[in-house]
Amino acid sequence: AVGLREAIKYLKVKKVSCILMAPDLDRISSKGGLDSTVDDIKDMCKEQNVPIVFTMSRYKLGRTCLRKTPISCVTILNRGFQGSDENYKLMLELRDQLKESYAARLNIEIQTLQTAKHQNAMKNIQQHQQSQLRYVPGMDFVPSTSRPPSSLKYSPGKEFVPKSQMFPSQPDNEGRALGGYGMG
Repeated sequence: AVGLREAIKYLKVKKVSCILMAPDLDRISSKGGLDSTVDDIKDMCKEQNVPIVFTMSRYKLGRTCLRKTPISCVTILNRGFQGSDENYKLMLELRDQLKESYAARLNIEIQTLQTAKHQNAMKNIQQHQQSQLRYVPGMDFVPSTSRPPSSLKYSPGKEFVPKSQMFPSQPDNEGRALGGYGMG
């Protein structure tokens, strides 16, 4: 049987031995959409211990079934694989091996990411601790040399004078007073 509706129909009457599903299904998460249909199929398969094999793309699955349109799902019925028992068993064995291989690779990647995250966190903590100035009693204070000395000098008795008062306004060629720095 071909298609998601056919798969649901045969799963309800418990005549399915295996489902071949394309991994590149579109995501439609609205109520009654493709996501809920696929979830229903997965749940029914889990209840009935029917294996799901994620195979080729929708277009390749369609061409394999001699169709010109993409196919999302192919249902193998209980009596549908007679004459090809060896291929069916080989497919299920290969599915189990690939599933275990994927789980192992996934665990390795998760551990790698967790290790990298932990190392980055430790590195950030060390940088933060190094950036903070800590004073321990009895320690000589040595100012940091990474900060340049200030260019402002304090002279006692001198008050702050705005620049506009330091440079009095001068008239320009047309007799207007120029403010501040002598610019218009």
